[in-house]
Amino acid sequence: MSFRRILAILALCTVPILAADRPLTDEDIVRRVISGESHERIITLIRDSTVDFDLSDEMVGEMKLAGVPDRIVEAMRDRQLELNPPIVPEIEVEAAPALTVHFKGTSSIVFPAELPDEAVRKTGLSVEAGEHKITGAALFIGCIAPTHVPNHWRSKTPMGRDFAYARRHRLLSFAPDYEAVTGGILKKVGLSKAGVRLKIPQTLNLELDRGGPHELIIGIAFQAGDRYYAYRQLPLEGVVPGESATDLTIRIRQVKSASLEFELMQIKNTAAIRE
Repeated sequence: MSFRRILAILALCTVPILAADRPLTDEDIVRRVISGESHERIITLIRDSTVDFDLSDEMVGEMKLAGVPDRIVEAMRDRQLELNPPIVPEIEVEAAPALTVHFKGTSSIVFPAELPDEAVRKTGLSVEAGEHKITGAALFIGCIAPTHVPNHWRSKTPMGRDFAYARRHRLLSFAPDYEAVTGGILKKVGLSKAGVRLKIPQTLNLELDRGGPHELIIGIAFQAGDRYYAYRQLPLEGVVPGESATDLTIRIRQVKSASLEFELMQIKNTAAIRE
């Protein structure tokens, strides 16, 4: 019997009492919609019941022809997925050689003690609440390839509270090697007050897997209040795990500390960011 025929029969039926040991089906939902039961009550019933829905494109089309609204269909999908989550097979990936990143140029970057006005506006921090004071800094490397970003990624990185200052990523390296500085070093970068100096390592070694292409970014973040903000981010080119280690070289240059201006550039290609 076609589902259209079933709908025609259901239209003439009253809503039966659902047996406690029987899951909800498409027919049960159609009966209730046709009988005039409120959509909110139907959705509540779906959320509180075991279900056995057929949500193929053909059946969903038939239900919509019978008057079942999209919000009820979505509630059916959500409940079906909740009770029967898809099984994602574990994919084992073979370890690949390390990626070695070499740093040239300056050995440190100095941040002002307080964010410049432009940066305060960009981040939306409050000067009145003292959120604009820089308390730390870090160098980071991450992978933004969708297949590598873990579930609940925001809980696995210091820069994961929103999407405005850091893209979805798997954090591969986070180096918050900083110290408060005063004195002569500040004059070299145009500062008169105390600041925060981020030490740049000579090299960083990372392990990459062979599970598909990598889309790496390297960046610098500052800490304001209790969180980190990714302030500069540079895509890394030529990262293809192979039979031997991959080496990349990054040049970092301080431009003007008072306005958080510095440059990251990957040597031997044209990829660079400068703000």
